[in-house]
Amino acid sequence: MSRLRSIGAAVTAAALMLTVAAQPAHATSATAAAPGIRLMPLGDSITYGWGGAGGNGYRSHLYQAVAAAGGTVDFVGTQRDGDGADPDHEGHSGWVIDQIAAIAPGVVAQYQPNVVALHIGTNDMNNNVDPAGAPRRLDALLDRIYAEAPSATILLALIIPASNPVVQQRIDTYNAAVASIAERRRAAGQRIVPADMRGVTTADLPDGLHPNDAGYRTMATAFHAALTVARNAGMLVEPGGGSCHDSAGWWIERPRFAAGVGAARANIRFADVTGDGRADYLVLNARGGFDAWINAGGDASGNPGWTLHAGFAAGTGAAPATVHLADISGDRRADYLVVNATTGAVDAWINNGGDRPGQAGWTARGRIATGAGAPGAHIRFADLDGDRRADYLVLNPTTGAVDAWLNRGGDGQGGWTARPTIAGGTGTGNVRFANLDCDVRADYLVVDPATGAVDAWLNRGGDRDGVPGWAHRGRIAGGAGSADSVVLADVSGDGRDDYLVVAPNGAVDAWINNGGDPA
Repeated sequence: MSRLRSIGAAVTAAALMLTVAAQPAHATSATAAAPGIRLMPLGDSITYGWGGAGGNGYRSHLYQAVAAAGGTVDFVGTQRDGDGADPDHEGHSGWVIDQIAAIAPGVVAQYQPNVVALHIGTNDMNNNVDPAGAPRRLDALLDRIYAEAPSATILLALIIPASNPVVQQRIDTYNAAVASIAERRRAAGQRIVPADMRGVTTADLPDGLHPNDAGYRTMATAFHAALTVARNAGMLVEPGGGSCHDSAGWWIERPRFAAGVGAARANIRFADVTGDGRADYLVLNARGGFDAWINAGGDASGNPGWTLHAGFAAGTGAAPATVHLADISGDRRADYLVVNATTGAVDAWINNGGDRPGQAGWTARGRIATGAGAPGAHIRFADLDGDRRADYLVLNPTTGAVDAWLNRGGDGQGGWTARPTIAGGTGTGNVRFANLDCDVRADYLVVDPATGAVDAWLNRGGDRDGVPGWAHRGRIAGGAGSADSVVLADVSGDGRDDYLVVAPNGAVDAWINNGGDPA
């Protein structure tokens, strides 16, 4: 108990030091309007809200507290869970520090929060993932956040306790380092405040790790106290514009974005297999395996912009035409799916980082969908409801109508929710699904077979009970090649899919989505 008190005292002292010392560095006029709050809750299942009332965790309580203080409030993130007023967040169940660090640049650049509420490290401690190295990994994560949002204020949580005394010893050591990291960075001029979570006790942890609603309320109070310190110290600035906007701004040409490797166009796929937000260049072989060229920004001025990861997937013996790459687990990495050509049934392998010499990088899930009676050629995968998990779609090749089964975890893990005729169709089967705007839901596109021109209907929830659920955007791209050469994928990492033209030899010209052609 004395050790816990000493750590808590150090944190409290650090917070007080920040309260006093921060004022001269970032002081603002007393008459200036308070900046709006665009807050990203970032972390693991505790941020997700596991075990909390309504699936909100601390987030809804924190939102209410911030909103009550006045001014504009917007919680942001790629995830959306719970029944709170603003359920957006960036909490990922089971993730460790390095996994959050992998996605942080993309999501922070996309949303440009001016406040990040960061609670991370519980899984590193609980699973004994190099706990001694956790402070170093946390430092690297903070570097990544500040690289994309230099003026952001980070509310850095000393993580909540655990019931297991061995795990708690690791947490004690980690939290002492967290307090030191916050103090060191603040002294160097960064906007950072420790969030003291000492009020959460083991009595608030029904499963030994995750709080009940009382514990989550305490967390919200701690985060709000840290935010108040930051506000009073003049740390807060207006949130940035973010790299994703929905105004029509045409397309930015990136000729010869990939030189290609001589592969046939039919065997090339684009999918984000690393989880960094940028689609990678994949070449399938006869066994259904693939080599991956990881997107490092694309070729430019003669400099290569791709990193080869040979044998990323060894394959299952499936024909390349039956292989799909789509994120069905919601971890931002595309998983490996094989669709039965006759029944449309789906077997899945979850992406754990890809195969490496002597190390399998995929976990077999088995049969995740029994199929809906449609042939495999009619099956598509796209996230229509914005939960970051690809849904199962059946496309009518004549009318373009779409029946959907929304992904709730797949067979054996939550199943699927039927949404019949989620799109009524436009009279053609030349349909693609891609995210054109900033809402993370896939939109409905029709590609002209001859010219590659694209007409778009933006996803507003999909058709339901006779009420239209798509907004006609019109011609968003004039076209630069036949439909069979056109691929829509996010190679820039800004959250919107770009327009790619793949040559017969696999070379790629890109037009980066800057809002598309004006209507």
